[in-house]
Amino acid sequence: TGFEFWQRSRMINTQAGTRPLIEIFYIQLSGAERSLKKLSEGIEEEGVPYQFVVVSKQAENATQIACQAAHASLLEVGIGMDGQGNLALHYRKLPDHEPLFQLLPPYSNEELRCFGSHAARLIKGLPFRLNEEI
Repeated sequence: TGFEFWQRSRMINTQAGTRPLIEIFYIQLSGAERSLKKLSEGIEEEGVPYQFVVVSKQAENATQIACQAAHASLLEVGIGMDGQGNLALHYRKLPDHEPLFQLLPPYSNEELRCFGSHAARLIKGLPFRLNEEI
């Protein structure tokens, strides 16, 4: 499908934690590809590399998935999407159960882009775009 091509074309490495990038761990579900594409647009706007990693359906909630992604990331930043479409942005230096940001469906395309931008801005040390919806 088009998403599979898009996903492969943006994956830098299939092994988590081997290159400095934002790790995006997600459970594959219906509609995830649209959400992940919009989220990645926000990261791309900031010029930070990222990759997608599919995780097991037995994975926990978005916060736990994001925490695992942050621990796998050399940049210490991870995003997790659980089976209900909930999103969490985590930073390795935060307590495991306290993500920096969360986003629950339904969400707009702009909210997804802003969420991705937050991950990139955390790495770059730039202020978050808090005046926008998230």
